[in-house]
Amino acid sequence: MKGVLTMKCPNCQREIPADSKFCTYCGFQIPQVSTAGPTGAQPQNSQPQFGPNNQGQQNQFNANQGNFNQNMNQNMNQQTSGSNININIDMDQTSVYAKNYWSYLIHGVKRPADFAQPFNKYFGLISLLISSLFIALTLTMVEIHAAGGVLGNVDSLLNTNTQSVAGFGTFFGVLLLSIIGEFVLFSMAHLVVRGFLGDKSVGYMADLTRFQHIMSLGVFVLAAGFIFSILGTIAIALATLCVFFYDALLSCAYVALIFMAKPTNHFDRVYAFLVSGIILFVVALVVFTIVGVGIGWSIIGNLFNSFE
Repeated sequence: MKGVLTMKCPNCQREIPADSKFCTYCGFQIPQVSTAGPTGAQPQNSQPQFGPNNQGQQNQFNANQGNFNQNMNQNMNQQTSGSNININIDMDQTSVYAKNYWSYLIHGVKRPADFAQPFNKYFGLISLLISSLFIALTLTMVEIHAAGGVLGNVDSLLNTNTQSVAGFGTFFGVLLLSIIGEFVLFSMAHLVVRGFLGDKSVGYMADLTRFQHIMSLGVFVLAAGFIFSILGTIAIALATLCVFFYDALLSCAYVALIFMAKPTNHFDRVYAFLVSGIILFVVALVVFTIVGVGIGWSIIGNLFNSFE
C-alpha cells in the first residue's frame, strides 16, 4: 500500500490502512486510540471481537454447538423410537381392554342380572358381533357337513363350484341376519323401557351392554357350538342345539330388560311387553322378508353363474 499509512492487524498480522476501524481480512475490531502512527503500531489492551482468539465467544459457541448436537440426537432417537413407543402403548391399551372385556363376560356368567359394576359401554356391541360371527360360522359348517356330499357330487359331475358358493352365501347371509335380528330385538326392548315405561337412566349403547351382559353365557355356548360343528356330522346336533340355546337366551334377555326397568309412569310392564311383542313381530316379519328375499336371489344368481 504505497502512499498510505498502514498498520498490521493485531489478530491476523495483515497490513491494513492505519485508520481502519476493523480488519477487512479477519473482521477484528481495531481500537481507536490513535488514528496516526508508524507502520506496524501495536494497539494495547485489545481483544478480537470474534475469531479463534476470542475465548469467551468460542466457549459460548462450543456450548451452543453441544446443545444443538444433543437436541439433534434426542430428536433422532425420538423419531427412530417413536413408532415403537406408539406400538407399545397401543398393545398395552389393547391388553387392558381385552382383560376388562373378559371380566365383563365372566361377571355376566356368574351374575347376569347384576348391573351395579360399571363396564365399557361398547362391550355389548362387541358381544353382539362375536356371537353373530359364531352363529354364522357354526351354521355354515353345519350346511357344509349336511349338504356337502350332495353338492360335492354335483360339482364333480358338472365341473362347478356350487359347494363353495353356497358356503360363502350362507356365511354372509346368516351373519347379516343375525346382526340385524339382535339389533331389532334389543332396539325394541330399549324402546319399551324408555318410551313406554319412561326409564331413561341409561343410553342406547349402555343399555346394549346390559342386554348382552345377561347373555354372556351364550357367547361361550356358541363358541362350543362352533367347535362341535368342526368335528363333522357326528356333532351337528350338538352345534345346532347350542345355537337354539343362544336364541332362548335372547328371549330371556328381552323379557329381563323390560321387567327390570324402573318405570316413571303408570304404564304396566306386562302391557308394555305385550304391545312390544306385537310390534316386534310385524317389524321382524318385514325385515326378514326383505333381507331373506335379497339373499335368496343373490344365492340363486351365484348358483346359475357357477353353471355357466
